[in-house]
Amino acid sequence: MTKNKQFIFAHNGVITNHSDFGVFPVDSMSLEKGILERNFKNYQGSIGLCWIDSYKNIFLYRHNQELSIGYDKDVIYFSSDKDHLKELSLENIQTIKEDKLYRIKKGKIIYAKNIPSPKPVTLQYGPGVTTRLGEFEHYNPNYYSRFGESVNEFLENVKQGE
Repeated sequence: MTKNKQFIFAHNGVITNHSDFGVFPVDSMSLEKGILERNFKNYQGSIGLCWIDSYKNIFLYRHNQELSIGYDKDVIYFSSDKDHLKELSLENIQTIKEDKLYRIKKGKIIYAKNIPSPKPVTLQYGPGVTTRLGEFEHYNPNYYSRFGESVNEFLENVKQGE
């Protein structure tokens, strides 16, 4: 629950510049300001985010992080991994659009609208070829430093299906 008790939220991802917003025990807590203002343009990293407000609206947002939805009758399920939804045999499983805020009420999407979001991270893959980092299905911003693999090595491995 947030300090102002207007909503409760869960975040999957890493906010690399969380200290720009104050001192927090965990990076996810820095997102409270972005949620209140519906503005994530100053955040850096990956955001897979859901929150529920005091009116029982559910909000979903993603940036450089997978977040998918699936349907079963009048219920919408969501997960940071499509495979979880597939295991439930849900219908119409899809990744929500990046940098859009989805509002869900009583099992229905009320809207999906653009909100201020971070600039996409793009990589030079070859002469005249770029790609957005978030386009990889299982993008993890810490992958490169954790395994010591350069971005170009990673992209080549993705291209080769490794």
